[in-house]
Order: sequence, then structure tokens, then C-alpha cells
Amino acid sequence: MTNNLKFIESYYNIENYYNVDEINTYFDKINDDLSGGPKTSKSSVYGYEGCWDTPLRLENTDNPIHKLLDKLKQSFGNFDLIPNNASIRHLSHPFTVHNDTGTTYTLIDFLKSVGAKRYLTFLIPLSWQSGTTPGTAFFNSPPKLHEPLYREKLDILPHYSEEKQSEMAKYSVSAIFKWKNPGDLIAWKDFVFHSTLDSHTYKYSLEPDGIAKKFISLRVYQK
Repeated sequence: MTNNLKFIESYYNIENYYNVDEINTYFDKINDDLSGGPKTSKSSVYGYEGCWDTPLRLENTDNPIHKLLDKLKQSFGNFDLIPNNASIRHLSHPFTVHNDTGTTYTLIDFLKSVGAKRYLTFLIPLSWQSGTTPGTAFFNSPPKLHEPLYREKLDILPHYSEEKQSEMAKYSVSAIFKWKNPGDLIAWKDFVFHSTLDSHTYKYSLEPDGIAKKFISLRVYQK
């Protein structure tokens, strides 16, 4: 994983055995209720950011997610899922820059408690609405001289609210990965700053029937 980041196009759409449509159909039939949801945000120009979630239902032996997990382990080595950190995410509003440590360092405390040597995140897009800009951007903080600054990529990055404009000065853009197909894979290790991409023309919604993007999110650790 060069520079802690990896993008593989059509990772889960190679040959008939690996099929994103199979995953979408499986979970459409289960039709779990959404949990969580977008939260108010002082940082985002929209005033909200975040997702709803549905569970992966790994207790079901016929679940095609098991094939995805097997393929990821073949590619990256064996791993364990971090409890309560694996789901199908249903995006309401774009995430501004974050690195998943949270405000209480709960995730870091857990990783230390289990003796983890490596922490990985996997994102696999399942679908998105026309008019969105699906993908993920990655950042360095403090900024690096050879990288574009956040403010130089505002055509594709989330806009900060007027009161939080100074946040942009903290970051340079290390990579931008646009999702090309359902079944693509974005993977990274450790706590890398990242955000959602944003077209600035799509009308985001706080209603569950207005989901902009749907993707699998897995946080895992290796010993």
C-alpha cells in the first residue's frame, strides 16, 4: 500500500463470482431499518454531515459479504473486524475532513487493548445517485509543500462554513480517488485524514429516501 493508500478499480466485479449486484439484491431483500443518521455540523456549509447505517448481517451464512471478506483477506492478509465498525453506509451529506480517531480516542484505546499492529479501512461503493461526485480525498496535516492546498481543490472538495474557513489552511491534498464503478476498492492503513468528494450541485437530503451514495465500510485490525 504505497503511501498508506490503495485504489483498485472493479475490485469486486471481476468474473461472475464477485458481483456487487448480488450484494445489493441480498440486502434489498433483507430491507433492514436505517440507524444513526446525519448530524448537525458547524464545519460543513450544509449544516449537516454523515450517514445512516445498516448491519452487515454476518451471522447469515448465505451472505455474499463473506465472499468479499475472503477476497480482502487474500489481498491484504488475515484480519479481524473492529466491533461496531463495519456496516453498509447510506450517505446523507458529505463528510468534511476527519481521521476516524473520534474525540475520545475510543478506537485507539481498543486497538491497543487487543495488541493490534496494523489498522486498515476498506471502502467498497455499491451505488450512487446521478449528479453526485462519488469518491474519497486524502490529506496531510500540516500541509506538504509539494501538494496542492485544500483551497486549490474546492471544485471537488466539501466546502466549509463561513465560520470554519480557517480549517482549510490545515491541509494539503495527498490523493483524490473518484469511484469509477460499484465494486471499486479504496483501502488505507492507520489514521489518515480523508473526506467525501462533493459536486456542489447535488441536492442532499435529510430524508432516508434521498440517499446520495451507498457503500460498505470496514475497519479492521491485524496482529
